[in-house]
Amino acid sequence: MSLSDPQVYPSLDLKPASTPAAAASPKAYEIKGLLFSILAMRLKSAELKSIEAQLLKELAKLPDFFREPLVLDLQGIEAGVIPDFVALITMMRGLGVAPFGVCNGNEAQRQAGQSAGLAVLEGGGPANRRVPVISPIEAPPAVEVPPPVPVAEKAAAAAAPAPTHIVQLPVRAGQRIFATEGDLTLLDGVNSGAEVLAVGSIHAYGPLRGRALAGVGGDTRARIFTRCMEAELVSIAGCFRVLEEDLGPEIQGKPAQIYLDGERIVIAAL
Repeated sequence: MSLSDPQVYPSLDLKPASTPAAAASPKAYEIKGLLFSILAMRLKSAELKSIEAQLLKELAKLPDFFREPLVLDLQGIEAGVIPDFVALITMMRGLGVAPFGVCNGNEAQRQAGQSAGLAVLEGGGPANRRVPVISPIEAPPAVEVPPPVPVAEKAAAAAAPAPTHIVQLPVRAGQRIFATEGDLTLLDGVNSGAEVLAVGSIHAYGPLRGRALAGVGGDTRARIFTRCMEAELVSIAGCFRVLEEDLGPEIQGKPAQIYLDGERIVIAAL
């Protein structure tokens, strides 16, 4: 699960054989490479009413979260079960959710999704996701071919720790902070409706009330640490947990850490 504006790569200019007429005619289109933020909804049930009930709860708490395009991940559906994709798509679009494709599942399930108008995507595992690298903290470096690096310098570079990005001001509702490498350290709070993302771990020294996504490049070892756990949603390496209810007196509003155990999000007191 990434969440920033798409990165535009250099245009691929397809030039036909040069003729005076072609030179005078404006191009009707051009080809570009783009990366988009896409959510994956891993279905564990094909029961339409159960999916709708959970969606209604999550949309009530996080109305803006499902604005991203969405892929239906069929990995958790039993081999002999074919979801009613037409009814599912109609229900989801009626709630403002935009499914456009399916991934995983077996051939019959993928064909059923395709017949309902969904694209079939390959792969989709969190560790294999390509993450947009537009960051308000640091612009991506220019791509260039470096000269050969001596072996000793390579070893030193490998041993160097990943950078830590530090944000001193509070992250307000509607803001999004994305650390495209290393950890993200937040010295002030994250307000409700704000979003913080990091390729590495997230360290929040103020109240964490918004959405926090660590390990967005697929690092399952990433963690989220906070002194005041009040988050709306947490994610590690693409595995999400929407926090709909109070976490209890031992964790709610207290120091906590969030980490991944298999594909299960664990929230533990510190």
